[in-house]
Amino acid sequence: MSVRRGVFGLLCVGATLLGWVASPDRTRVSGGDVHRFVDAYYHIAPTDSACPALDAYFAAASPCLEAYSSKFHVGVKDVCRAIRAQPKW
Repeated sequence: MSVRRGVFGLLCVGATLLGWVASPDRTRVSGGDVHRFVDAYYHIAPTDSACPALDAYFAAASPCLEAYSSKFHVGVKDVCRAIRAQPKW
């Protein structure tokens, strides 16, 4: 569980350290993103290939998550595909 909670927080920290996030407001790691991800993760059915629970996660994204998502073109389909590829972290 701790790995899942830290995944997007670490991505935002990494994006900040590497200079991928330009605005100081976009460098703040949000615990809310982490909690929303964990909540969405637990609402994805094992047979679900579209992961609609991730829609709310991305809709409520912090500026840091938005910057990461935009920079690397990562969205619901990409995260869903990654979860399907390795459902147990």
